Amino acid sequence: MSETKRYRSGRAIAIVLDKLGWLAAVAGVALAALAVVTAEGDWIAQLAAGLPALILSITGLIAVTVAQLTRAAMDAAEAMREVATLTRDRPRADLDARTALRAAATHAAKAPPPDDIPATPPSLSLRAKTEATAPKLAAPKPQHKGAKVHPIFSARPPGSS
Repeated sequence: MSETKRYRSGRAIAIVLDKLGWLAAVAGVALAALAVVTAEGDWIAQLAAGLPALILSITGLIAVTVAQLTRAAMDAAEAMREVATLTRDRPRADLDARTALRAAATHAAKAPPPDDIPATPPSLSLRAKTEATAPKLAAPKPQHKGAKVHPIFSARPPGSS
């Protein structure tokens, strides 16, 4: 692709917006300082005098950000155009090579995954239990003679004795 950049008018507008934004930011800070120094009264009056200039400064910084984002978008568009040109101009892959690659990929997908887990050493293997015991599911016995087990803790359905 040629070295001439496209989007000339967009780039020119972005440059102008960038310069005006920096000018507004610096002028806003200077005007805010001047307004605070020359204002008479308490600190609230001084802050109120400098507030419009600070808003001008913040607006200028936003304009600078927008100008930089605009240039970045135009650079990205040019880069994508160049990538599209390069992929369009590259030679096509050989049909037989593509078929072979497709067959290899299909074969690899059907093959079982390799067993990459090492065998467990005998010292760490599970020991067989000689007698299997099931845990008790009975309700706990009450500690006091007159105490009753709450139905939610018993294995019997409610209402049965």
